Amino acid sequence: MSALGWLGSRTIFLGVTGSHAYGTSGPESDVDVRGVAVAPMRYYLGCSRAFEQADALPEGYWSAVASRSALRADLQASKDVQVMDVRKFMKLASDCNPNIVEILWLQEPQWALATPAWHVLVDARRAVLSKRARFTFAGYAHSQLKRINTHRRWLLEPPKAKPSRSDFALPERLPIPKDQYDAAKALVDKRIQSWTTHPETEIPETMLAKIREAFVDLTLTIRPEENPQSTQYLAAGASLGIESNFMEQLDRERRYRQALAWFHQYEEWKANRNPARAEMEAHCGYDVKHAAHLVRLLRMACEILRDGEVIVRRPDAAELLEIRRGGWSFDRLLAESERLEKEAERLYATTMLPRSADAEALDDACLRAISIMRD
Repeated sequence: MSALGWLGSRTIFLGVTGSHAYGTSGPESDVDVRGVAVAPMRYYLGCSRAFEQADALPEGYWSAVASRSALRADLQASKDVQVMDVRKFMKLASDCNPNIVEILWLQEPQWALATPAWHVLVDARRAVLSKRARFTFAGYAHSQLKRINTHRRWLLEPPKAKPSRSDFALPERLPIPKDQYDAAKALVDKRIQSWTTHPETEIPETMLAKIREAFVDLTLTIRPEENPQSTQYLAAGASLGIESNFMEQLDRERRYRQALAWFHQYEEWKANRNPARAEMEAHCGYDVKHAAHLVRLLRMACEILRDGEVIVRRPDAAELLEIRRGGWSFDRLLAESERLEKEAERLYATTMLPRSADAEALDDACLRAISIMRD
């Protein structure tokens, strides 16, 4: 038996996620399968074995599952199957991870295997909901918006050539010892990070005030309003007492490396794009698949904060499909995104959800699920 030969017999849940769960699937949609398993007790009580998740299924996995449940034909053909250890699953759920939370709220038609141990977790699912949904669901949404804006910029303003060091008034080689560069960069990055507050507080004006204060006695060769990222970077150096000429050199190096990375990312994106998706993106001016996810995630964040419910099977599926088919302008997408962001912020202030998940309740559920599967 392979190292994970037990996985099929100890999987407590399998379900179909993604577009098939949202109600937005089409003939071309992939079947995404997610599962939860309870490992043999030696994995929890011993010291020589560990299991977090399996992305490659062991031989005989589907046969073992089929012996316990009527197996849907589309599951075995899926190229995207992941089975996660119950403890990792519950930890991510308690963090209000969107991809995990929605599994607990899948409707039964999307269940392929559901054991008594799984029902224990479903019965405790409300304990995972918290005000964190404001930041996790919206955070995933923001990552979609970032991709949309990045791709849109590549469409409208593609890099014309690979950047060179001379473009940034830099010599062919790093003009300072690399260890000095790395040490200074680490200090500056740490200072900038310290100016970023915890997401559960208001974004403070004090961060901007610190930047302005740091620049009172610093003469810049770059106008702050033209390059705010450089302003912040140089301000961090000034606040650390690093000599301004050294910081300007460091900032040029940062901007060169950033431009080089941007160019390579563009080249990789251009080379690996799905042709049909690329054609749609060029026609609409933005990535419509990311756009549909953006709207869905922000709406789910609002629903969780307002109603304490995770609605996976989308009542707005037709509208999400309209977005996927290019039916929304980019301006309309941004307007809806901004509206939902404001609504999520308002609901965050009034929601009855706790600040964090009920850890005790989730621990108890996890223990009961493991006990049911005890060797």
